[in-house]
Amino acid sequence: MPKKILMITSLFFLLLLTACNEETRAVEKLKEENPRDIKKVAEAFPKDVQKELEAPMKFPFKSKNADLTFASEPAGDPKGKIIMTEFIFGNGVDSVLHASTYHNKNTSFDSDGKKPKTVKLKDGMKATIVNNSKTSKVIR
Repeated sequence: MPKKILMITSLFFLLLLTACNEETRAVEKLKEENPRDIKKVAEAFPKDVQKELEAPMKFPFKSKNADLTFASEPAGDPKGKIIMTEFIFGNGVDSVLHASTYHNKNTSFDSDGKKPKTVKLKDGMKATIVNNSKTSKVIR
């Protein structure tokens, strides 16, 4: 019986290790593919911010380039208080995707007095539709 429990426990931990967070894998892949740009910027952040970095793995277009930017206090200091990090992806023609992470847990957004529409994404996460026009789609 103990052998069976050990085997089941080992299998569980193996599954846990291989089921690595998809966003984390995306960030690691971006760092490998862009060591000068993304890796250099990402690894300059404090460790807690590095752990919170997230990037999508799927895009509504073929991404040809990527960049990592951030806002901090003092401005431009990757060791300062990081307010927001943002991965920017483009197809080189007319499509751009911004994936932003706000690192202040109390961040709030003004909705201009309008009640924002909330939708449930395929993965179960809830998102707020900020803008849905012909030229711009923004969810938060």
